[in-house]
Amino acid sequence: MSKGLALVLVAVGVVSAQAPPPPAAAKAVSVRMADSVMARHADPLTIDAVRPKWEYTQGLVLKAIFAVGEKTGDSRYFDYARRYYDEMIGADGAIRT
Repeated sequence: MSKGLALVLVAVGVVSAQAPPPPAAAKAVSVRMADSVMARHADPLTIDAVRPKWEYTQGLVLKAIFAVGEKTGDSRYFDYARRYYDEMIGADGAIRT
C-alpha cells in the first residue's frame, strides 16, 4: 500500500470516527413533509391557494397527510385534513367552490 493511500484511509477513519451518529429516532421523510406543510399552512384551506378551493393538489396533499396519521397514530394529521373537508363539504354534501 502506498503512503498516500494509507494517509487517505487514516484521514477518512479519523473524520468518520468524529462524525456524530444519526439520531436513533429520526423522523420519517413522510412525517417531516407533513409537518412542513402544516407549519407553512396552519389553515389547511390555504394549501396551494390564496382562497379556499376544491382541487386535485389539496386532495393529494391532504390524503398524504391523512396517511401519515394512519401510519403514526398521531391524530394531529387526521384533524388537520378533516378541518379542510369540514369547511369544504356542507352538511348536505354540497362541495364549496
